[in-house]
Amino acid sequence: MTFNVRDWDCVFSPLNTCACLLWVRHDLPRLLTPSFAVTQAIGAKLHNHLQSVIVLQDHLRVRERRHRKTAENNLARVANWSLFEMVVVMVVGFAQVVAIRRFFKDRDGGKPAP
Repeated sequence: MTFNVRDWDCVFSPLNTCACLLWVRHDLPRLLTPSFAVTQAIGAKLHNHLQSVIVLQDHLRVRERRHRKTAENNLARVANWSLFEMVVVMVVGFAQVVAIRRFFKDRDGGKPAP
């Protein structure tokens, strides 16, 4: 398609705040008006694309649900393991305190040295 100035109009674009000019073709509505068969073909193609999008979204929802369940199970396992580790650290700390106290405990009952 060649650019012929007689077939085009220069108009102001209302979408932009700056002064922007658009070139609009005079016969654009005639060029964009498809026949009924073309419209049906486009509609069928669009329907097929939308159906594939629906199938894909359903598949993604199933994957998201499965991955969310896995993540929640992992969170519960990590929380339980952390609780177990905390209890073990507290027991070990208590055992060390008892061992150190017993190590420095007076064996003579606290009598002063002569």
